[in-house]
Amino acid sequence: SSAGIITAGKDKSITGVTVNLYDRQNKLIGTAVGGLKEVKKGKTYSFRAIALVDDEDTLKIDHYKIKSIELGN
Repeated sequence: SSAGIITAGKDKSITGVTVNLYDRQNKLIGTAVGGLKEVKKGKTYSFRAIALVDDEDTLKIDHYKIKSIELGN
């Protein structure tokens, strides 16, 4: 799994996060998905995401960029 940080722009009960995973050369390796329950506007949250990559590629992950944030209720 991967971990990251986001700051909420709105109060929401469910938030889904999708991130792109990159190696040191900035080559896209794959994506990871995670979620948070109940976020509050202006607060910063740590999150964990499940990497959707082959096992041998997990060691190549160097950094991530948030691809999308899906706001629920």
